[in-house]
Amino acid sequence: MKKGRTPEYIGTYNKNLILEILMRTGPKSRAELARISNLTKTAISEIVDDLIKKKIIIEVGKVETERGRRPTKLTINPDLKVLSVDLSGMEGRSAIFNAKGEIEESISYKIDAKEDLLKLIDPLYRKYNEKIIAIFLSVPGIIDRENGKVILSVSLNWENFEIVSFLEKYYRKPIYIEKDTNVGLIAENWYGDAGRYNTFFYLLLEKGIGLGIFYKGEILEGFQGIEGEIGHTTIKENGEKCWCGNSGCLEIYASLSKIVKDFGYENDFENVLKEFLYKKENEILERTFNYLGVSLANAIHLLAPEAVCISGNMFINKNILDMITKILKEKVENHIFNNLRGKIFFYSSKLGRDSLLIGAGILGFLGYFKGV
Repeated sequence: MKKGRTPEYIGTYNKNLILEILMRTGPKSRAELARISNLTKTAISEIVDDLIKKKIIIEVGKVETERGRRPTKLTINPDLKVLSVDLSGMEGRSAIFNAKGEIEESISYKIDAKEDLLKLIDPLYRKYNEKIIAIFLSVPGIIDRENGKVILSVSLNWENFEIVSFLEKYYRKPIYIEKDTNVGLIAENWYGDAGRYNTFFYLLLEKGIGLGIFYKGEILEGFQGIEGEIGHTTIKENGEKCWCGNSGCLEIYASLSKIVKDFGYENDFENVLKEFLYKKENEILERTFNYLGVSLANAIHLLAPEAVCISGNMFINKNILDMITKILKEKVENHIFNNLRGKIFFYSSKLGRDSLLIGAGILGFLGYFKGV
């Protein structure tokens, strides 16, 4: 047995495994859970009995079989909800997320000050208070997840903000935070098109530019909470000063939100993009996508993924996201090894603007399950 793998640890791991299977695949019988998890029927019975007693899972009916037996199906208690929060867009969004992977209700509120968080969370918290088991926030920037602290988020104008301590004064629920790109990775892995890939990239185009990295079945985390900061790779020596303290960062020259605003594309970006896709005559977009393509190609050469997911929700509908994905694929393939061209799957997220709310909901459940 590996160091630290105590019976208590193994018991918690097995319990969480069963709960994750039920969340990802829906109602299952005890026999199905044993087959999927490779646990013994005795172990399954002990875990299930304990979780039923705690009202974490419930029995939901019988299923006829050829042998005449009627196994009982088990599912996560539908009364359990997570209040998920996405702070990466032009407005903050909060939602009620259930164990089926569904958003039941959501609201938006512009975050101009820390106190605006309360206006984003309060309405749903008051309405669903008794059913909420956790609050989970998807945050752009550099975070300290263990201590519940936002080290730096330029889009929110926060620095060294102890966000969990701040919210714990108002809400008596477990509160968790995670970097937005990592939240998106989880959503894509569970409910998007990335579940069949062992290594994939998640490129998030919001106010800034972020890259989530899923490597050999795990989220890749860097030193000091810094990973996937592709928006702060240097693409122009001695260029414009960036908020991060460096100069010439990708985010300054290729942030789509900045490009759209600066050049007045807000109301017509889809048509502008469509025209560029076929004519390639827009110098602004040509430069923007060249910068993005080169930067993404550099990241691919460092850690070649099987797939690249493009996501974002600011002003980006599915048609826009599809076009961006097509353009970026072309740009990237101009700069990567020949034997990678045509082999990396580029796709736009089908989860749309709910991607980060879904990921936050999943992680909220998983965080809660660790404590039951």
